[in-house]
Amino acid sequence: MSYIIYGYYKYKQRVVSSADTEVISLIRKIYNRHKGRYGYRRIHAELIKSHGLQINHKKVLRLMREIGLKSKIRRKK
Repeated sequence: MSYIIYGYYKYKQRVVSSADTEVISLIRKIYNRHKGRYGYRRIHAELIKSHGLQINHKKVLRLMREIGLKSKIRRKK
């Protein structure tokens, strides 16, 4: 019986799938259209509403971190 051992560094070296590249391009498009004001929650909602994708919000957050997108934070008055 052989076991496949997956660890953190194995996970970090994985190749991004083609499905992820399509989602990344959609995330960038939404992010740029709204001038960086949308965070992962609003981008996730728009992916579901406008594009009909069923994707987990945690995956959207992870992909945004990987490509270096952060939403602008509103100033408190």
